Amino acid sequence: MSITSIYQCRNLFGMIHYCITPKAQQKGERVASMYCDLGNYNTFLNYGLETTKAHKRKVQAFTLLQSFPSTEFDVDNAEHISCVNELGRKLAYELFPNSPCLVITHADSDGKCLHNHIAVINHDLASNGCIKTNRHYRYVRQANDKIMEKYGLEICEPAVQKQTQREYWTNKRNHWLDELKVKVDKALSDSISIKEFQDNLLLEGISATFYKSNGELKEHFTFMVRDSDGKEHKKRSDKLGEEYTRNALQQKLLCNKKEREQKAIMPMSQWIELQKEKSAQVELLSTPGNKIVFTEKCDEVASKTEPIVSTERRDKMQSKEKTQNNKADSTGIASQELFRKQKYQEAKKELLRIQNQIKILMCKYDDGTDTEEDDKRLESLERKKREVSIQIYELSKPLNEKVVLDERLSPNYQSCISKGLDYSL
Repeated sequence: MSITSIYQCRNLFGMIHYCITPKAQQKGERVASMYCDLGNYNTFLNYGLETTKAHKRKVQAFTLLQSFPSTEFDVDNAEHISCVNELGRKLAYELFPNSPCLVITHADSDGKCLHNHIAVINHDLASNGCIKTNRHYRYVRQANDKIMEKYGLEICEPAVQKQTQREYWTNKRNHWLDELKVKVDKALSDSISIKEFQDNLLLEGISATFYKSNGELKEHFTFMVRDSDGKEHKKRSDKLGEEYTRNALQQKLLCNKKEREQKAIMPMSQWIELQKEKSAQVELLSTPGNKIVFTEKCDEVASKTEPIVSTERRDKMQSKEKTQNNKADSTGIASQELFRKQKYQEAKKELLRIQNQIKILMCKYDDGTDTEEDDKRLESLERKKREVSIQIYELSKPLNEKVVLDERLSPNYQSCISKGLDYSL
C-alpha cells in the first residue's frame, strides 16, 4: 500500500544534494539504490539546469515521493530495495515517458520504510517543450495504483472527501431549520389555542410573534430560535411551508381541541346508563297535553306545561330525580377536581413563560441595552411571578402536590396564613 505525492521543484541542486548527503549521525552512504537515465546524478543535474535555463523555465523538475509500508518491504533486504527502486522507475516512465528521470531509494526513515525520491526534468524530448500532462496528484495516484495492482501489491484506499465550505454552511443552516420544524410540530400537537401554542413553544426554547390586522391574525407570523452556537435565527412561518400558515395552524388547533374533548368524554357504559335514565324520564313526562323541549346535547328535558301525572308516577319521578341529583353531585365534585387540575397546569405553564421572559430581559441588562420600558416590564413580570407562585401553592393543596413556596417571593405570606389573615400582594 504505497503512498505518493508530487511537487514542483525550482531548486534541482538542493533536492539532489538532500537525497545523496548522509544524515549527521549516519554512517556510510545514504543512498540504498539509485537509477538514472543519464548515467549518474551529476550528468542529470547539469542537463536539467542547462535545459531549463535555455528555455527560461522557473520550474526545473517535478519531484515525486513514493513510500512503502514496512509490512510489504524490509529495509534490510537487498532484493526488496532493488524491487522498490524498480517500482519507482516504472512510475516515472508511466507518467512521463519522454522525460529523463532520477530514482533514489532510501532505507533510513524513522518508520523503517523504504521510499523513493523521484526527479523528472521539466522537459519533454518528444515535443521539445515543458511537461504539460500528469502533473496533478490525482493522475499520480491512478498510475501508482495501476502499477501496484499489476504486481499484486495492496492499493491505498482513497481518503474520505472533505466537506466544502458551502456544504458545511448549507448543512448547518438546514440543521437548525429541521430542528425548528420538529419543535414547532411538537408544540402544535399539544395545543388547542394560540396562547397554549405560544407557551409550548417557549418550553421548546422558541418565541413566536403573531401579527394582527383589524383584530384578526395575519396570514404569517415569525419564529425566533437560537442554534447550538447561541446565534439567533428568525424565520417566517410561510417560509417553512404551507403546513405552517395561519389557516393550517387554526385547523390543526381545532382538530386537537376536538380530540381532547373526545378523550374527556365519559366511558361508554356510563353514557348508556345515562341515556336509559333520560329515556325513562322522557317516557314519564310524555303525557297528552305536554310539550317536551330537548337541547342539542339531549342533556336537558323541560316541559312548558305542568305535567298531570298520578301519585304513583309522581313518586317514581321523585325517586329518579333524587338519583340524578346524587349523581350530579358526584359528577360536580369530579368536574371541580378536573377543573382545579387544569388550572394548576395552566398556572405552571404561565410561571414558566414569565420566567423565560425575565431571562430575555436579563440578557438585555447583561448587554447594557436595557431601557426604562424594560425596567417597568421587569417589575410587572416580577409581580406576576409572585401572584402565579401563590396561585400554584394554593391549587397544590387539594391536589396533594408537593410545592414549596419561596419565601422571597412573598415574605409576609406564611405569617399571614399562620394567623388566619387574608394576604394580598
